[in-house]
Amino acid sequence: MNKIRYFKLNEDDILEIVSEYVAEKTKISEFTAKSIILGTPSKDLRMIIAVDNSDLSHVDLTEADSMIDFNGEHSSVKGLNNDELLMALDNMTSTGEF
Repeated sequence: MNKIRYFKLNEDDILEIVSEYVAEKTKISEFTAKSIILGTPSKDLRMIIAVDNSDLSHVDLTEADSMIDFNGEHSSVKGLNNDELLMALDNMTSTGEF
């Protein structure tokens, strides 16, 4: 019989594993990732991830959270690239629709 193996991951483990998974999906071989976990478990828990091959220190993930819809594997929406995100920001600021 196989023995069940249990894993207990802390926030850093979760951020690293999911960020690497997302980077692999984007097919960026050498990447920088910035990520944050927000919300309440079993209510509105979510993770925001930015992946690129450049410096992401200027990226505000909390702001991105307020501007984009869910676009993960269990969503029908594809991920936004930086230009699309900027266009959405411009549209929101010009129309006042948040």
